[in-house]
Amino acid sequence: MAAQLNLLSSHDMPRLRTLVSGDLAAVRLAVLLQMTLPGAPCVYYGDEIGMEGGNDPDCRRAFPTGDVGRDEALRTTFRDVIALRRAHPALRADRLRVAGADGACVALVRGGADDPSAARETIVVVVNAGTVPVTMALQLPELAGGRLAPLAVAGLPPGSPVDVAGDGGARVTVPARAGFVLAAVG
Repeated sequence: MAAQLNLLSSHDMPRLRTLVSGDLAAVRLAVLLQMTLPGAPCVYYGDEIGMEGGNDPDCRRAFPTGDVGRDEALRTTFRDVIALRRAHPALRADRLRVAGADGACVALVRGGADDPSAARETIVVVVNAGTVPVTMALQLPELAGGRLAPLAVAGLPPGSPVDVAGDGGARVTVPARAGFVLAAVG
């Protein structure tokens, strides 16, 4: 598979926070997907602290010095999800499978026990861009009888452990405008 660049904003377009009308939940969900989908994520300077900016040249504002204009909580979310990507080979592998979808909610499987590039680990990324909580059915035959444990990301809900039935079925409840990452254990 050819490498792709995962870019949410750049010097040629409005900044991410401006594109989503300042909605920090949308920024966090976009970055969660950016860092957990196949490809090479690229963060445009300032997006990690919530810089805003419209069409060129407004998107090329100078990086703020000092504490004014910096969202450190958002920066921590970026730092955590980047650290997850670095720590888990499955999040850098090419393999991607949809395990479930319901309205604005999707669950994606990364890696797998038979994927050597994923160091034989399996990660499930769940995102609900909708405005209501969703309880979604998942199909995880590769994890039949297993368990998923949540991985912490600042600024996102922690998620809960998920037991996978012997037939590979599971259910997960995702709050509105939220996402989380689960890792297979055992």
